[in-house]
Amino acid sequence: MTTKERLAEIKLNINKLKEDAKEAATKVFSEETSKIFEQFPILVKFSWNQYTPYFNDGDACIFSSQHDNFNMVVTKPEVDEKAAKIAEARKTLDEIDEDYNLDIEEDYDPETEVLIEEAGYYCNMDRDYAIATYEEAPESREVARAIKEVLNVFDDDDFENLFGDHVTVIVTAKGAQAEDYDHD
Repeated sequence: MTTKERLAEIKLNINKLKEDAKEAATKVFSEETSKIFEQFPILVKFSWNQYTPYFNDGDACIFSSQHDNFNMVVTKPEVDEKAAKIAEARKTLDEIDEDYNLDIEEDYDPETEVLIEEAGYYCNMDRDYAIATYEEAPESREVARAIKEVLNVFDDDDFENLFGDHVTVIVTAKGAQAEDYDHD
């Protein structure tokens, strides 16, 4: 076997290991996030942005998942039966229609749901913003802690391998998907 053939075989093995690692991490991520949705039925979805900056004031531009600053949408504590059914229907969609907008800031119903921005950043801190937001949906603080606990198991390399670069990751009860994210 020539050196070139040996090197090609090594590269093939490395790629196979990377694929296996991604598959295993995807499975763990899916299982753990599913547990959160089962434990907290008020959770509709959560998301975060991840990207490599285009400019960093002369320093190296390094990928960051920004998962500590996730946003989440939860149902309001007191919603009527119709609103609860609508929220449940959103969770149980078998397929996301192409026209269905998953943008977390735009696609929630303020009548029945609460958008909690930067939930991960604020969930363990007593800041006025967090207190005011969590008063609207008190149980959401525990939801944020559970999400943060799972997300913190993964590092930036894991998130980049799982979802890619320059994306918003949106996690629902049906799974996770990445959408293009435009940033400065």
